[in-house]
Amino acid sequence: MSFRGCIVRSDPRQEEIGRVLKSVALNSVRKVLPDRAVDTACQAADYEYRQRLLVPVVVVLHMVMAALSPEGSFAASWSSLWCRLVGALPGAAGRSPDSGALSKARRRLPLKVFERVFEWLSKQFQAQAGVTDMWRGLRQVLVDGTHVSMPATPELFAAFDRGHGKHGSFRYPIARVVTLALAESMGVVAYKMGGYLTSEKSLLRDILGRLSPGDLLIGDRGFAGAKLYVEYLRAGLQFVTRAHQCLKLGRLPRMKSFSEGDFVTELKVNPAYIRQDPSLPKKLPVRVI
Repeated sequence: MSFRGCIVRSDPRQEEIGRVLKSVALNSVRKVLPDRAVDTACQAADYEYRQRLLVPVVVVLHMVMAALSPEGSFAASWSSLWCRLVGALPGAAGRSPDSGALSKARRRLPLKVFERVFEWLSKQFQAQAGVTDMWRGLRQVLVDGTHVSMPATPELFAAFDRGHGKHGSFRYPIARVVTLALAESMGVVAYKMGGYLTSEKSLLRDILGRLSPGDLLIGDRGFAGAKLYVEYLRAGLQFVTRAHQCLKLGRLPRMKSFSEGDFVTELKVNPAYIRQDPSLPKKLPVRVI
């Protein structure tokens, strides 16, 4: 493929290796993530590339397979792929790109390409999500946060900061990530990454709009609180969370009781939040189970 009228002479041997690589070694992933999805992502990102062995389709599909590979490294997963290729095309023996070429090929791809590929995949599996992700007509969506570490480069430290523990600052940068995933199929609906000092609640607010009205959001106590509950309801969502660690359940008024451990109460919204946003209600009815 060439963009904007760019014509590049290609090596027929490389074209043959690339064709067999995709059709044999990478074909299992291509059934889920077809070439057209990656090519469309490149066009949307305005990314031009030359025809070579490590085209975006090969690089992206290899990254997916490497993430699923038990070997745990890009190099090991590539070696496994190349062995399968040689089985179908013996002439490719000894012609595998080295790890440096693989690394350069990954770095050439803009982040926007991967973002567009994720969006395409997310739409596909959400459209195919079955009844297992539903409960009483509500789509169940889990929210959770985690941390990921990265190589200790000045650029990554500047973008994400470093983590801090009881023994001081870590020697590598840490990113905070929040994901929204379907409860049964575990397909990721949306994600947001930020610096270590960015709160999970702040990251969640940035992706709440990716959910559909009527979704049932399920989270731990890190995503609890009266102000957050108001935001969930304003987004048209239902919600179930663990009780916030600061909430004194025994002191809550019982507006209506269904059993000893099941009642409706009112949570007070912190006055400080109301001063920042006068549209917030002073109290919010919730059910405690």
